[in-house]
Amino acid sequence: MRTVFLSMCAMAALVAALWVSPVQAADVTVTATILSVSVSVTSGSPVAFGIVAASSTTRSTVAAVIANDGNVNETYSLSLTDPVADWTAAATAGANEYVLSAMFSTAAPGATFGAEDVLALAPPVACTATVFGNTVAGESGLVVPMSEARNLWLEFKAPTTTSSYAQKTITVTITADAS
Repeated sequence: MRTVFLSMCAMAALVAALWVSPVQAADVTVTATILSVSVSVTSGSPVAFGIVAASSTTRSTVAAVIANDGNVNETYSLSLTDPVADWTAAATAGANEYVLSAMFSTAAPGATFGAEDVLALAPPVACTATVFGNTVAGESGLVVPMSEARNLWLEFKAPTTTSSYAQKTITVTITADAS
């Protein structure tokens, strides 16, 4: 009987201890967002140079607006993707060879396109403050903040001579990587 009584007292003490000291709890909230790298041309495309003379240089008068519509900072890379029938992309204009250059800049760059701005078929070349840029990092295709846009200006140097007088379409591809 005494054992039953002691067992009941021990149970009562345990119940009282649990009753007096409630268990404490804390929550950890977990969130996650899937990385989204996305770039789009929001205006200024197509760039139409119209009819140009052989050996001439023509610059775009309206910028193509390139937007970071992903959810991270992005760095752009540029390349030409489609070979043009009867013409070849080159570093200097020649017979059936054209030069297309690109530069990110808030305002039209004028006569400041250099060898570092010349587009090639492959591989894509990453933007820096000076490569496809006007030396101002905040205007370049380097580390573009999400929801921001950059102005892309183009310069076309026509072939010195050509065997084809048909209109040509040149495709500039802009790819984005998280930065």
